[in-house]
Amino acid sequence: MNDRDIRQEDRATRVQTFGIENTADFIAGGKANTHFGNIDRLLVDLGRAKAGQTPNRVSKSTLFDSLGIDLVNLSRTAGRIEQQESGFAAPYPAFPSEACPVQDHRPA
Repeated sequence: MNDRDIRQEDRATRVQTFGIENTADFIAGGKANTHFGNIDRLLVDLGRAKAGQTPNRVSKSTLFDSLGIDLVNLSRTAGRIEQQESGFAAPYPAFPSEACPVQDHRPA
């Protein structure tokens, strides 16, 4: 589930809780009770669907590759800012090669 789906599920759960806590405020057999029942069924179906999903696992090498790309992009951005603001990126040397971003470039 993505963030939007999670927010929608949280919202439905809050509405369900509101309906349970305030049952006395609604007319028995009214439209509100029908809607709360629909939300109850929706959440049960959603729980079953979530249980049937397989998690999307990511390998460490994929995460490290992504991190390397992010570091190259940050270095490139700092270099562009350095062109306008002298001394900005001096403590952060650029990667010598984008093909091999996982090298030790810490300042001495």
